Amino acid sequence: MKPKLIYIYLSGLIPMIVGLSIFFIYWIAKVCFVYNLEYLQMIGFIWTLFSLLFVFIGFIYIGYIIYKFKKVYIKHCLYGFIIMLLNIPLVSMIISKVNKIDKYVYVKLYNKTSIDN
Repeated sequence: MKPKLIYIYLSGLIPMIVGLSIFFIYWIAKVCFVYNLEYLQMIGFIWTLFSLLFVFIGFIYIGYIIYKFKKVYIKHCLYGFIIMLLNIPLVSMIISKVNKIDKYVYVKLYNKTSIDN
């Protein structure tokens, strides 16, 4: 029976893609539309906890594949392991960018006069 190798990749890619999507939505709303979506920070924090669960399950699955199939699928396991480890610097970068974005002040100006310059 061949193992489902897609689960290895998905356990690293799903947290990465969803986490980046949450960050980009927050960033675009804050910088482009000057709209503060504070609840996205909480969603991002909760997603980080779910991501830890995804990665933990991925590590267990990699261990199972290595134990069960010995060295047949070691290359796939190594690629999946690298993808899972790439989430660590990505989370660090996102946290530093959110802190930097929160330090800036964004002002939205409305022209309510009938005079155009």
